[in-house]
Amino acid sequence: MSTLYKYRQIDRTSSESGGVLIGRENLINENLIIEYLTEPMTNDKRTRTSFFRQDKGHIKYYNNLYEKYDGIYLYVGEWHTHPEDFPKYSIIDWANWRKISKTLPNNIKQIHIIVGNKALRVWEFSREGNKAREIATYDWRDEIDGKEN
Repeated sequence: MSTLYKYRQIDRTSSESGGVLIGRENLINENLIIEYLTEPMTNDKRTRTSFFRQDKGHIKYYNNLYEKYDGIYLYVGEWHTHPEDFPKYSIIDWANWRKISKTLPNNIKQIHIIVGNKALRVWEFSREGNKAREIATYDWRDEIDGKEN
């Protein structure tokens, strides 16, 4: 959470940031545990209102974890920032989630996080029906600011 928090677009000149989410499933309760994420890299394209993950370092980082831990970790989705307090996904976000879903097996659901200035929101995207369902909102005051006191 602290890594995502530091990329909030508080300053008017801040560019969007993003990366991939890497995790594993807890076989006991089927919960998804996101343990790793990539941060913006040199060859990514970043503007105030867009982030395009283009640096091959994101995939290299994932592949290294996959090999090191014998395939336990999987790509589970993406994260990026928006220059708004309480983020909402855009039609561009939805189209990208749909595009990604076409590269994954049918039963795989993706997790997508959008980091806003006052809250972080999490969506689950299902290829079946091309649906994005919000599954969580985390207010930064509760998640980070409260822990720093």
